[in-house]
Amino acid sequence: MIHINFIEHIFDANIFMIGIEDRLADSNCSFENMKNLYLVPVFESFTDIYIHEEVYNELDDEAKHLKRRGAGKMYILGVDDNVQSLLLLEKMLDNIDHGGEHLFFTDPMQALESLDKPVEIVFSETKLPGFDGIQLAEKILERYPLCNIIFLTDSREYMALAFEIHASGYIMKPFTEKQLMDAILHCRYRLPELNDRPVKVQCFGNFEVFVNGEAVRFRRQKSKELFAYLIDRRGALCNMDMVIGNIEPETGGEKSIKAKMRVYAGDLIMNLMDLGIENVIIKSRGLIGVNTSMVDCDYYRYLDGDPYAISKFAGEYMTQYEFAAETCAFLEMKYMNGKA
Repeated sequence: MIHINFIEHIFDANIFMIGIEDRLADSNCSFENMKNLYLVPVFESFTDIYIHEEVYNELDDEAKHLKRRGAGKMYILGVDDNVQSLLLLEKMLDNIDHGGEHLFFTDPMQALESLDKPVEIVFSETKLPGFDGIQLAEKILERYPLCNIIFLTDSREYMALAFEIHASGYIMKPFTEKQLMDAILHCRYRLPELNDRPVKVQCFGNFEVFVNGEAVRFRRQKSKELFAYLIDRRGALCNMDMVIGNIEPETGGEKSIKAKMRVYAGDLIMNLMDLGIENVIIKSRGLIGVNTSMVDCDYYRYLDGDPYAISKFAGEYMTQYEFAAETCAFLEMKYMNGKA
């Protein structure tokens, strides 16, 4: 699928090239101007191109990785009490991962409080106010063990500790864009490609879960509903009150209901453990969420603009669950806006 803006940029670039030999002396026709006016928009439009599956399968692993990275889908945090370093990091990441979700913090506590879904990469200074970057990394890894920690620092003091926690990189300041790119391409943990993810989730129509091509049989329907709610939350960590408010909205937060929810959560994890995929659930200090990097889901593909997923949406989303009505309305509105 190639969007019209890509075609327009290619057309403009070709028009520009007509008769260029007669305009080489014109400063307005410099290579730099041509690049900024025509070539940059062309390459930015590549985020709107879907590679045919057969072509994609011919790529080597690094090329596949670059294609996925190029889609601007990375969720990255930057933590440094030096504002100038953060501004430089922000600019470089925008060049490397244009369109990605990048958040920046001078306060490590605020960075921790912002974590409500799995983060792919954290760039952090080692010396931070309150506690050091190693302590910050340890707290992040408690929640998201597959997060890549890359330290950006002017001190070698913490290098040994960084490797003890299996950091993905340790870059000395001043850093360059090439160093950041190399660190990203060689991260210790890479998200599996969608087709390689062990858990397939169907949200459109009835909610169903598949592992190795077979439908998962949940011991309890409430455990299945809990998993559906966590899928709906897209990796956000949820507390018990949030879960009860959506799965058992009429009961309130009585102790007996909370006890039942703990049983459902434990049963869900046991169910997934039997299938060898217990890591799809993330638990941290009374919070629970789903590890989206292990899930191939039609709902997630839809939000990423996958044309096949969009074509499969027929106005039905997790039809057996009341809590899903709000998301279904959101998807219908998004679908109608896309057709307008």
